[in-house]
Order: sequence, then C-alpha cells, then structure tokens
Amino acid sequence: MQMLPLFVCLSSVSCSNESAEKPQEKPSIDSIIQEGDIIIKCGHGQISRLITKTLDEEIDISHSAILCKDSNEFALLHSVSGTLAETDGVQKIPLKRFLTDVKKGTFFILRPQIDSIKTQTVLRKALTKLRQDIAFDHEFNNADSTAFYCSEFIQFIFDKGARISCFETRNVSKKNIYMFNSIFSNPEFKVVYKW
Repeated sequence: MQMLPLFVCLSSVSCSNESAEKPQEKPSIDSIIQEGDIIIKCGHGQISRLITKTLDEEIDISHSAILCKDSNEFALLHSVSGTLAETDGVQKIPLKRFLTDVKKGTFFILRPQIDSIKTQTVLRKALTKLRQDIAFDHEFNNADSTAFYCSEFIQFIFDKGARISCFETRNVSKKNIYMFNSIFSNPEFKVVYKW
C-alpha cells in the first residue's frame, strides 16, 4: 500500500471529521470529566478513516483534545486544519460539538497523573497557544512549535507544562508522527472512561 498519498491527503485536511451522516448515540461523561483530561476519539467520516488507515493502530483513533472550563461550561482545546473548521489551527470548541461525531468503541478520556498545579500550568500553556493563533501543522513537523497537528499540540503542552510525554512517535511516510495508542501504556495517564 502506498502510504505517501494518504499522508499527503491527511496533511491537507487534519484530524477533525465531518459530521456523522445520521444521529448517533453519544457518550455520557458529565459526571466524570475534569479540566486537564485528554479526550481521544475516532469519528465516522472519511478523514477519520484515512487517518486510522494510515496510522494502522490497534484501536482506531483519529483526534485528540484537552478539556478546559469556559464560563463554567466544558470546552475542548485542539488543533484542526482550516479545511475542516471555521478557523485553522489551535482553537476552542464546546464539548457538545466535539461529541457530535464519535464512533463507539473509540472514545477515551485519559487523566494525567499530575497534581492540580501542573494541570493548571498545562492549561495555561494551551490557552497561550490559543491566543497566539497557532496554525495547523500541515508538515507534521514535531521539531517546530509554530504550528501543531492535534496530537503534537497535546504532546507540546504536557511536555512544557508538566514535563511529561503523552505519545510515542513512529515513522509514517518518512515523518515521525505521535501515535494515539501509545498513551494507553503510558503510566503518566489513566483511562477513566471508555465508550
């Protein structure tokens, strides 16, 4: 299989997904979530299928984000290509909107095993990148923090804010890509919910 054409396609459209074709059951997470939790998921759309096919991980995951509070409501900070969202790069969206396209069996909430001070530092790093209007990383270059793809953003804020790593990398089409499934074996994170 030629990986490069899939990777090129992914770089132009990012990790986010088009809306589900029909109403789907949604995870019930209100009593579980906390600021600083990481949510990883896979959607039903074509882009999610391309990402999961390209990454070829055991559990299909195509996107990651971090939970934060926004006027007492939960929101998510993540990085998405402008080809799929209203804006390009690091952005904040309501949690309810994020949950509109979730493929059952691929939705996880992971809690970092850090104290509240480090959690707030991580969130401040994420909000700083939001205010800086950081673009989506179409080059998938982990060495450059002037643009982020979704898992690169999560990796960066936890590295800078708490000095912990979230994901391991694997070479995919000559790029070192942060692999979603690697967080499941990371002792710094605990799965607190799966749907």
